Amino acid sequence: MAFALAVQDAGIGLRHIKPRRPEQNGKVERSHRIDEEEFWSRATFEEFTSAAQALRAWEHRYNYDRFSMALHGLTPAEKLATFLSPLTPSSPNTPCTHSGAAA
Repeated sequence: MAFALAVQDAGIGLRHIKPRRPEQNGKVERSHRIDEEEFWSRATFEEFTSAAQALRAWEHRYNYDRFSMALHGLTPAEKLATFLSPLTPSSPNTPCTHSGAAA
């Protein structure tokens, strides 16, 4: 309920999908696949603290360093910035030059 209220306060519409319908939830399914392929399958953790620390580092890499071809060569943070601040003629929307695996 708190999530629904926070989303509503932000002016975002909330729409529920039917249970057990991955085709309606493709972005989340893709995110889970990438997390599994590029993070969880590459490491094992002895304790929660080390897993949490590594996960925070992975999330930062994913959002700020790892470009995505689905986002036309931008990182998720760069793509979000295009929605938050209107582009001006002096700041063209050009793909980033980060190295890393493409999505």
